[in-house]
Amino acid sequence: MVRVRGVPVDLDDALRLAALHLRHPAPTSYDGLDALLSVCTGTVLGASAAAISTAGHGRVHSTHATDPAVRDVDAWHNHLGRGPLLAEAEIGPPDLAVLVVEDLAFEIDDGVVRVRVTPPFRALHSTTLRSEDGSRTALDLYAVEADVLGLDTTVLVDMFARRATSLLHGTGELVAGSVDRRGRPRDHR
Repeated sequence: MVRVRGVPVDLDDALRLAALHLRHPAPTSYDGLDALLSVCTGTVLGASAAAISTAGHGRVHSTHATDPAVRDVDAWHNHLGRGPLLAEAEIGPPDLAVLVVEDLAFEIDDGVVRVRVTPPFRALHSTTLRSEDGSRTALDLYAVEADVLGLDTTVLVDMFARRATSLLHGTGELVAGSVDRRGRPRDHR
């Protein structure tokens, strides 16, 4: 007699349970990127949301967002056809390059009317995971308060960015020491 979760089960019952599990396995709903972003948001001081974004060619699309308001930021970029994520994609930064926008709020002034636009998040910390052909994939952290995602965030997010790259593109992408202080690839010959 064997115990399963404290309940006595004989060998025939255990075999029936195993066969049932093999015929109808429990659905797996685990997503490594969702888990990573959840932990990242909970770990980084000041972070209110996180997402994986792909920006370029006038469009931004975020996946695995921990807050639906991230889609509002994407819509803002897409409607205007510009914004910090699109501008960074045009630059084509190296892997692990960091973009910090201390305050996403801005003013529209046409000479007659001045309007202050305040998006759902005030600060953005975006780390490049991959950039090529005018597109950039990044790990983005958002904060509802301005000026809260700084150097401490950069140091901590580097670890999350490396793991996100591994989950997205496989393990051979970024290796510790693969870039120099300026973010340029090192030659390992």
